[in-house]
Amino acid sequence: MMRKKYQPLFLTLLLALLLAGCAPAATPYVSIETIVAATYAASVAQTEAARPPATPTPLPPTPTRRPGTATPTPTATFVISSVTPSPTKTDTPEPTATNITSGSGTVLYACNIISTSPKSPHRVKPRDRVQWTWVVENIGTTRWDPSTTDVHFAGGTRMTSNNQADIQSPAKPGSTTTVKINLDVPKEPGVYTTTWAFRKGIHNFCYATIQIDVIE
Repeated sequence: MMRKKYQPLFLTLLLALLLAGCAPAATPYVSIETIVAATYAASVAQTEAARPPATPTPLPPTPTRRPGTATPTPTATFVISSVTPSPTKTDTPEPTATNITSGSGTVLYACNIISTSPKSPHRVKPRDRVQWTWVVENIGTTRWDPSTTDVHFAGGTRMTSNNQADIQSPAKPGSTTTVKINLDVPKEPGVYTTTWAFRKGIHNFCYATIQIDVIE
């Protein structure tokens, strides 16, 4: 009788055990904070994985010091002048005094050219004839006589076949005389000069020069 009394209880316990074994396992409890944190971490991980690798920022260039420029030492420069010298003007020589010693003492021959005509330079045509006239003062100590004193060609261009000319009159110291020289002008255009002088024996004094410009 006791066995029949506990049989339904035994069957109930057995059924409960069978049901318990077939039931699904209980799901463990997870809080909402844990789920949010896990979701955020997964999102951050995915964002970082999708982001391209960062390009490293280049370092600023190192300043390079420029080499200093040395100041060149000044070089001395020698300049050779290219200026063409001006032609020297031909002037009438100054009267030349000549001392002549004789047995009676010292005799001085000297003159002062008062005037000449035409004036120098003188422009003429080719083959013209020019009469060159001097007025001369005797400033020496002795008389000039036409027989012993004359004027002759002394240099430059020879413009006459006769190389001498006579004084027009005697001239004692302090007086004047005249000389006339006939010049034949060259046939070629150009500039010509001729010089004449007084002569006493072998002594020359009292020079004069004229420039003749021959033009077409």
